[in-house]
Amino acid sequence: IKRFSEGFEKIFIFTRSNNLLNESSNVVSVGYEDLVNTTDVSCVLHFAFDHLYKENKKLADAVHTVCKLNKCSLIYLSSFVVRDFLSGPSLSLEPSRLNDPYTIEKIQVKRYLETKFKNSNLIMLQIEPGVVFGLRGGWFDHVSEALSKEFIWLPNSGGNVSPFIYVGELSTYIYEKIIHGDQTSGSVLITGGSIKTWEEFYSLYGKILGRRVRIHSLNSSRLHPRLVVHFLMYLVIFTKLGKAIFKFTPILKSYFKKLSRSSCNNDVDFITKKGPYRSYGITHVLQSTNFEKKLAAINNDFTETNMFTESFILKEMDSD
Repeated sequence: IKRFSEGFEKIFIFTRSNNLLNESSNVVSVGYEDLVNTTDVSCVLHFAFDHLYKENKKLADAVHTVCKLNKCSLIYLSSFVVRDFLSGPSLSLEPSRLNDPYTIEKIQVKRYLETKFKNSNLIMLQIEPGVVFGLRGGWFDHVSEALSKEFIWLPNSGGNVSPFIYVGELSTYIYEKIIHGDQTSGSVLITGGSIKTWEEFYSLYGKILGRRVRIHSLNSSRLHPRLVVHFLMYLVIFTKLGKAIFKFTPILKSYFKKLSRSSCNNDVDFITKKGPYRSYGITHVLQSTNFEKKLAAINNDFTETNMFTESFILKEMDSD
């Protein structure tokens, strides 16, 4: 919004926070009732997500209603985690087999929207960004916590490649899609070219926050150092039995979601209070996976932007 608000006559935004409304005079806050009755809309951008998993279906219904009322397209900001990134040589369009709450919710929302838009014969472009680098959001909180520790444990000393993207690159890509009106139904995974590895990811944040980055290599495949918790996480995340137990056992479900909510990036990530930092659960799985060959194997449904250099990102984020 800050970067591109002047390019639009008016922006209607549904948000719990009023911080964005001060960015531009043409940004208007709307509630649920106003949202579903909004007219003269040329495109809807949906990137809201309730990490408590209570409002996501209601949000999906609202954006579908707006698009149907205005006969306009939807750009839905999903995530690369909805793809199966563990089974094959590429990031398959097949849904992820992971059973953590965040991934399951993302896939359910994706399928729900796909069905509604297909039945209404409306365009829905799904943009699946990699790990988003910016000064707000879950990953920023996650890294801020990690950099406050003595040092950071990372698989392969942080050398594994992941699909990162700077928030400025992502917003520019979305803006171009809206302005040129070239949306078509489908999915596209988008990454940036300026950050490749986890070591680069943490180090760039260290430069921005003025913190020293110490990374040690982690050689453990455990999802948690406590064997009982590791077993629980493995059972729930990777097995159908664990998925069923998780779904039908309220106590386990409550405990697992408590672990999720205690994390900085809204997944099964555990933050130690003292000493070194290491990520657990699904974040550990992500950081242990090298995406270099997987990204190279993607063809038509993958875009690497290469818009901004590291020096540009540092300068722009410093001005924020």
